[in-house]
Amino acid sequence: DGGIIITAFLNLELINEMTLTLAPVLLGSGIPLFGKLLKQISLEDAQTTAFPNNFIEIKYKVKYL
Repeated sequence: DGGIIITAFLNLELINEMTLTLAPVLLGSGIPLFGKLLKQISLEDAQTTAFPNNFIEIKYKVKYL
């Protein structure tokens, strides 16, 4: 239920920063990370860190439009 909780917090505009970690694997299908968002959200001022195992961490500031 992590995605459900994050979606609820985003819809209440309670999140001001988001960190995503990308793994170097392509999947053919899957479950969406977030549910329905009530308004458009912009992710800005990205800062990235690359790790020796090819994972990439991206930190964003969340801006509600």
